[in-house]
Amino acid sequence: DRVRRLYVRAAADPDAFAQLLHALLIDPATGRIPHSDREDLSARPGITLLPPGWPDWLRDAARNYLHEATPPDEAILDQPHETPWVSEAAYLALVLTGRCEDHGQGSQPLPGGTLAKWAASILVFPATAAEEGRPDSKRALLARLVRAVPEVLPHLVERIVLSHVQAGAWPNRLEPLNAAYTDEVGDMLARHLPDVQAALRAAAASRQHSQDPAGAAKGLPAQREHQDHEQRISAVQRVLLILIRILARFGHPAGIAAARQIVADATTPGADAGLMLASRASAAALLAGDTAHWRDIVDLTRNTPDLARGLLQDLGRDHEAIPLLPRLTEDQLAELWALLSQYWPYPHDDRAWTSGFIGPDQQAQHWRNAVLRALTERG
Repeated sequence: DRVRRLYVRAAADPDAFAQLLHALLIDPATGRIPHSDREDLSARPGITLLPPGWPDWLRDAARNYLHEATPPDEAILDQPHETPWVSEAAYLALVLTGRCEDHGQGSQPLPGGTLAKWAASILVFPATAAEEGRPDSKRALLARLVRAVPEVLPHLVERIVLSHVQAGAWPNRLEPLNAAYTDEVGDMLARHLPDVQAALRAAAASRQHSQDPAGAAKGLPAQREHQDHEQRISAVQRVLLILIRILARFGHPAGIAAARQIVADATTPGADAGLMLASRASAAALLAGDTAHWRDIVDLTRNTPDLARGLLQDLGRDHEAIPLLPRLTEDQLAELWALLSQYWPYPHDDRAWTSGFIGPDQQAQHWRNAVLRALTERG
């Protein structure tokens, strides 16, 4: 049996350990790889083939892998669409040994040099939803990196952030970066906010050019081109939101000032689509990071209806990801409800629902009603 052979060799053979992790993904009953939590080895279907005592054996094999295997170089940070298997195996080994250490099991904690060796691999592993009752593994590892390699962390984070911006890749690898925050990382993120804003403007301009009948593609190529543009715009806008949310959450003065300037840029006459998108992302991120920015955001957007309406639509669409309502005061909730009622009056609800499609307007109406309920519950 291949799994048992790999298991026996895994404690001393790094290649066998990596192959074993992959083999455990395969369901022995069907030969297929079902969807499962990538981080939890105990949930992998092939684990049923291992003998009793496998947790201690795999923990020792994981420590050996981290010590003996050769990590990829930092260039993996430039490939946001890829996670090399050697990096994934190392990440899983770190999660396994970390959980054992958290529960006081096994031998001495991993030395900081081990974390430094695999720092890039930790950063490139995609973020996954934390299981209920279990800490977020990636954030826990990033927090350990802060202690292990504080001097190189800003450079590593900068490299992976810029690669996502340049490639237009969806930034699920960047979502947990708040756990890697230091003042130096914050300085670097603030410094690059104008670059991300410029990339978003360029992506929006490129989309506008592709819609020009004189140069537009036709048929299926046109649809694909449109999808590519939309995905890139959404990805870069999300990067901007993530970075500003981190800076706002940690109260980074220069970062907050830069974000407020991005919001203000879209309030000038003739602001292009890219400026509008950047401003909406920045405003939403500031509010997500700290509702103390509520007054500034309302005042900045008050006289730019298109910007205010777009921002409210964004907040309504992402109201679960940006839990704003519980953190607003009653006066702020009342002001939010008044703004939503201004842009989406109750008498217009019937005409908005005629198509049966739940679009941005319908989502905003749902949120308007949720705000009223929250306000009523406050008494």
